Amino acid sequence: MKVSRCVFVSTSEAYGGKPLKPVQEDAPLKPVGVYAAHKLLCEQLCLEGVLAGGVPSAVARLSMVRGKGYCSHKPFFSLLDRVAEGRPVILASLGTSHSDMVHLDDANSGLAQAAKKPNAVGEVLHFSASIPASHVDLARTAICCTGSRSRIVIVSPALERVIGMLAIGLRVYDFPRDQLQYLLQNFVLDNTKASRLFGYAR
Repeated sequence: MKVSRCVFVSTSEAYGGKPLKPVQEDAPLKPVGVYAAHKLLCEQLCLEGVLAGGVPSAVARLSMVRGKGYCSHKPFFSLLDRVAEGRPVILASLGTSHSDMVHLDDANSGLAQAAKKPNAVGEVLHFSASIPASHVDLARTAICCTGSRSRIVIVSPALERVIGMLAIGLRVYDFPRDQLQYLLQNFVLDNTKASRLFGYAR
């Protein structure tokens, strides 16, 4: 079967845990952990194939995907678990750090466009929300929607790092140790390029 287009679904984690804000596609690549490093190697294979005259390909780096029945981010699951159980939610830096998300339907729409539009070939593209949410907004929304008795506890980034390492070590939080820094930094993808090339806007 002849393949007319390949769209490789990569990750925003290719930029590491301390990227510039907002992150553009040409930002330095500093993958954290095996997952992000593997994604980056696959990206390179796809783009090298395009230059060599192989399968027309595009790379899509997605932010945190969520939607009805779907979420791909363990720290966010952990936050929701604590809210559901009425336990305190611990946030750093007044909870003002922002995280980027993209709705499942919007991610699928962007991927479909990347699979069809000629000017997407050979490009690295971001599919993300146009307006990021702060960590405290996420926590407050979860508490409000569930009627939880959870309260938000604000601590310094240094203290949250220590608490986070202990929580991971004691399996209070179930997510990779090397992803802890994502909870402490702003992480916002710029989707201007996809918008300019083929009108993606969310």
